[in-house]
Amino acid sequence: FEASADVAGSGLRVKLDLDGTRTGRANVEANAQMLGGRLEKDSPLRMTANADMPSIAWLASLAGQPGLELDGALRLALNAGGTIGAPSLNGDINGDRLAVRWAEQGVRLQNGQLRAQLGGDQLRLERLTFQGRQGSAAASGYVRFADGQPSAEVRLVLDKLEALSRPDRTVQVSGQASLVRDASRFALEGKFRADRALIEFAPQGRPTISDDVIVLGRGAEKKTPTTKEKEVPLTVDLAADLGDDFHVRAMGIDAYLVGSARVRMTGSGQPRINGTIRAINGTYAAYGQNLSIERAA
Repeated sequence: FEASADVAGSGLRVKLDLDGTRTGRANVEANAQMLGGRLEKDSPLRMTANADMPSIAWLASLAGQPGLELDGALRLALNAGGTIGAPSLNGDINGDRLAVRWAEQGVRLQNGQLRAQLGGDQLRLERLTFQGRQGSAAASGYVRFADGQPSAEVRLVLDKLEALSRPDRTVQVSGQASLVRDASRFALEGKFRADRALIEFAPQGRPTISDDVIVLGRGAEKKTPTTKEKEVPLTVDLAADLGDDFHVRAMGIDAYLVGSARVRMTGSGQPRINGTIRAINGTYAAYGQNLSIERAA
């Protein structure tokens, strides 16, 4: 890794070079014009950046999540103009054979492909795809930064994607969602259906005291009031259908669940969850017996 900075008159030149067997090659060269002897938002900027990383496995350590693994090749070629406060970026970002593996959580995405373009103040995501053990996921859209006001529109489509792949936690899901962000709102909407699921919880340990039980003499934890900053209004509208193959094993229950639920939230209000979920074709182990779960007449 090499870095250098030179000042000639009112010009500042910065150069970075990275070349490693694990990280691959990357170089950045930037030139800025200082105003009044220092860099300002209006300082003119010229920059080029190139990277060729045969493997992005080394980036996993930056996430700080034990067991998380990344892989695949990443290439980018960028150039920038404008000013430091309002840069204009142009170029391409491409990724192939991308993979995300997190065995502890049951995440296994592979054969990923990324195609993105930078143009001015906009990043256009032409294609980001992954395959699971079964099914696939695809995302597309754009993110834009104009006059300090971010905006975005991203769409996600899942086609029988096995999102979780663990012996005790398998979820295969289909559906789509959209994320919209502008100066006045932030909206997340989507509809999903479980094609197949198995959720199994390990046996519970010893009983613990509920959070709403106060033991005299133990002392209650004092909550420090927080001051919330003004946020962009948030709107969430997500619908989930459990499908006809949603299997749950937990706390003595071994049954299939059917039904649907809808989660909605507006602004900073509390989320509202509406729907109906019921158990069918199952048993409940209690008091030394296996009880059959049947719908009452």
